[in-house]
Amino acid sequence: MEIIEKYPIKVEHWIHKPISKFFGQLTDNGYRYNFGISPEDAIDDEVIYINIWIEKTIQNLTTNEVVFFAKTYSAFKVRNKSQKPTSIFFFKLVDDATFDFARQFYQRTKNTNLAHQKIPKIKIEFLKDDIEKTIEIWEKRIRNSSIKDKPNWQANFKDLPSIPESKKWRNDSHTTLEQDISFKLLNRQPISEQEKKLFSKLASFYKELDERLRELNYSDFTPKDFEKFKNYIFYAFNYVALVTNDLTVSQTYRLVVNEWVSQKNDTITNIDFLKYPNLNIVKNNKKFNRANTFNSTIFYSADSIDTALKEIRPPLNKLVTVGKWKPKNPAKKLVSFPILHSDDAFNVNEGVQKATNAFEEHGKYNSPLFMNFMRYYFKLFGREFTKRVHHHYEYYISAIFSERIFERRVGDNEEFKYDCIIYPSVGNNFITENLAIHPDTLDNDFELDEVFEFEIEEAYYDKPHVFRNPETINVAKIKNLRRTDKIKNTGLIEW
Repeated sequence: MEIIEKYPIKVEHWIHKPISKFFGQLTDNGYRYNFGISPEDAIDDEVIYINIWIEKTIQNLTTNEVVFFAKTYSAFKVRNKSQKPTSIFFFKLVDDATFDFARQFYQRTKNTNLAHQKIPKIKIEFLKDDIEKTIEIWEKRIRNSSIKDKPNWQANFKDLPSIPESKKWRNDSHTTLEQDISFKLLNRQPISEQEKKLFSKLASFYKELDERLRELNYSDFTPKDFEKFKNYIFYAFNYVALVTNDLTVSQTYRLVVNEWVSQKNDTITNIDFLKYPNLNIVKNNKKFNRANTFNSTIFYSADSIDTALKEIRPPLNKLVTVGKWKPKNPAKKLVSFPILHSDDAFNVNEGVQKATNAFEEHGKYNSPLFMNFMRYYFKLFGREFTKRVHHHYEYYISAIFSERIFERRVGDNEEFKYDCIIYPSVGNNFITENLAIHPDTLDNDFELDEVFEFEIEEAYYDKPHVFRNPETINVAKIKNLRRTDKIKNTGLIEW
């Protein structure tokens, strides 16, 4: 077990308010550590990355205000030769990261009201349980991934652009040139002229790929074609960019056609039919969806009954059931992955406009080269998430990307443990948003509040959307409406 490279510490947040804000009763929450270990790569299984986040918070209890908050990120490239790291080795890295945090604290608080504060040397017994848990999670993840077939990477597929050399795996490294340059740019490290040219070409690659994917005909794919396409996409997106948005949800609506989920045109009396589909059913269907492959299941919902109707477009004279789901804790914020860039949605969707503008505002503090790369990257995904499809293969890119996003839940960085993906509603012409919620989040954080049952007598699904009460139905004439809030703890729905 040896350290190949120690990367410079990155200060992710540093808030130090004026001394006047410190007047009152203060509480120092000490130091909080978060740990993570990257999975071994499919190509190089002898190298891992150990990641350490350190936070310090001081709060004024009198004013209920955080007056100091610091968060740093330290990363170590380690050659582990496919062996499990020991807690002693891991702690040495934690000690090293704490020293770097202390040095940042000393330099940044010099001649301030916090200059007298000292960063204590951490003791292993206080962190041993967390370190061992991190190692255990990593080991389980490696054990599970080791049984999967390694992808047969494809550098070319039909008329799509060839994978650039800087995206290809190197025999002597765990990373690609793309990943190395990205890391430098994110940490405000200088890069060479050659690296600048390479990174500019990567932005052009995503721009060209986006244009070519628009013209790709998925319907004539043979099974062999699709396997090659999948392994090309693995290479095209071996770099997963992450953004987060704290999301507050007051309620969300899921609509089902009774006959489609229960095989009977009868009243639904079991909550399971209004949740996410059973994973065995998803696997048997072998169909891709906008935010899941047939190896995972997701709870899809909308902001209103009208939006849900426009998305599902139920047939006439069939029983339809809508579940209204509410968060158990209305104040809790969900960690969401927002679909930022969509040309179609930007013109009509206020949420997309705000998210895109926030991205551009954030870009003022980062490398223009990196932000241009990210702009084309997210623009491609924005189009993939908001395109109208004619064959389920066309969902593949957004589906596989969504699975990668939700896989972050098994990691140790709370910031990227995604609860949901928020994206513009294609059925409602991008005006409103839909949610793709992870099953664990639905089970742990939501409860079924009310259930509606009705039949569609006449449908006006192409009628323009009207922002009214989310339960007012404007896009259909309905009959035999019933509603109930009698939902038992057993999952029984009483009408």
